[in-house]
This record gives sequence, structure tokens and C-alpha cells, in this order.
Amino acid sequence: MTDVLISYARRDRGIAARLAACLEERGLKAVWDVSELPEGALMHGARQRVAQAPAVVVLWSESALESAWVCDEADAAAARNAHVAALLGGAQNPIAAQTSVDLAEWRQTGAVAGVDALIAAIAATSSQSHPPVLSPVPDDAAPLAPVAPAPLPEESSGGGFGAAIGFVLVWLLLIGISV
Repeated sequence: MTDVLISYARRDRGIAARLAACLEERGLKAVWDVSELPEGALMHGARQRVAQAPAVVVLWSESALESAWVCDEADAAAARNAHVAALLGGAQNPIAAQTSVDLAEWRQTGAVAGVDALIAAIAATSSQSHPPVLSPVPDDAAPLAPVAPAPLPEESSGGGFGAAIGFVLVWLLLIGISV
């Protein structure tokens, strides 16, 4: 089961990948990328994940504030008390959240305190969120599976190592799907 869904603006994709890797290193199952699903399944898949995730971490940045998709996911998560706001510096959380965590320092320096505070917020939110809402899957929808490509170069933390981690995550995902 997913412990956390990460919602983010396309421009913040590299940050979402880094955060997902940090959370997974600490034992949480993070879903953050559904971009390879077919268009029809993409909207249903995103809605289903927001409805089912015990906690939805929304990466609030200037780009996220302009994204109708991110705001819609944050609204849906807030309605279930599942919204955890992760502030990336400069942006304020426009939607009520169980908790807000400032990740600006983590984004700049990799400081673990921000991630530790986020994990505590995820745990608290997960225990207080409304039960997941299940909705029927359309017959033509593709199977839902998290996808973990390597971070974009602008947020890369060292070139080949990040790509190797992404490859391993995708490989592990594929093994999990086939089981």
C-alpha cells in the first residue's frame, strides 16, 4: 500500500523525484509520477491515488500555485484531511492542510531535518485522514503503477548515481508488478 502520494507541478519534477527517493530510503512507499499512463487513465489514476493515499504531500512552489492539477489534488486531499503541505521556498500554502513543513533548506542543502519533519507530518496525517475512497476503474483504464524515472538534470545530485537509483527503482517496481 502507498504511504504517501507526492503532488507537484511539472517544473518541480526533479524535486519530487529527490523527495520520493529520500522517503523511500526511510521506509515509506511514495508514489509520485503517473506521466506514462495513457491520457484517459491519467486523470482517473490521479484521482484514484488521491482518494486512496493516507497522506498527500503537495510540493508548494510558485509553479504549483499556477497548476490547476496540483490545486485540484490538494483540495481533494484536504477534504479527506490527508493534505500535508511541503513548502519549497517563497510559496505559501493556499489550501488548508493538516500540517505544513518548510523544505526550502532541504532543497538547497539536503538537510535531513526537513525530511524528518515531513515524515512526522505524514505519520500524523495518515493516522487522522478519512478512510480511502474507492471508485470503480473504467474498463479501458490501464493498470496503475508508480513510475520512477531519474530526476531531471536541473535537480540532479551527481549525474550517473541518480540515474542508477532511478533504474533500480524502476526495476524493483517491475518485479513487484509481475509478482
